[in-house]
Amino acid sequence: MKSQYWTGLELGTHRYADKPHYSIHRNGSVEINPESFGSNNKIELRVKGMYRITKDWLSSNHMLDEQQRAELIDLIASRGDKIYNPRTKEWE
Repeated sequence: MKSQYWTGLELGTHRYADKPHYSIHRNGSVEINPESFGSNNKIELRVKGMYRITKDWLSSNHMLDEQQRAELIDLIASRGDKIYNPRTKEWE
């Protein structure tokens, strides 16, 4: 996936990076970079790292509105044309 840049409304006031962006790789790792053109100052999160940060954030007071929560639930609960059934713990 090509780099995705954050906009000013998505960033907090404590930002000290010129052009912060991220890219998601085929192996599931995510690179977060503070500058354009492949700076060496980057953070790479593997799948387990993304799982941990997502879980920790969702467990905190994340302040999502109902529509945002529903969108994330739909993304998590679906895999292509299959939907996860939490009762049976199967993809149907």
